[in-house]
Amino acid sequence: MCIRDRASVGKEFHELMDNLCAGEVMQRAEIVSEIEKFIDVQREHMNLEEGKIFPEARSSLSKTNIDEIEAEYEASIDPIFGPKVEKYFEQIREAIVEDA
Repeated sequence: MCIRDRASVGKEFHELMDNLCAGEVMQRAEIVSEIEKFIDVQREHMNLEEGKIFPEARSSLSKTNIDEIEAEYEASIDPIFGPKVEKYFEQIREAIVEDA
């Protein structure tokens, strides 16, 4: 799957989370389907990184390069799993607990 397709699935997932947090009522099967699609795309992406990209980077970059990259990564805010998304998941969890 290309980067554009992964981004599209990610955007759809975030829209789903926004809609659910806003109180939109959806069929459980639709929610599960969208979540499974997102998980599959993320798993495929992680497998590509772990199986090909990271090993190639480790063999091509110096320790100094890797240390610089890791420092920049640690200082950045994750746009997908950062604080905003964590809040969405917390709201969904609270809604599920309320309904239980």
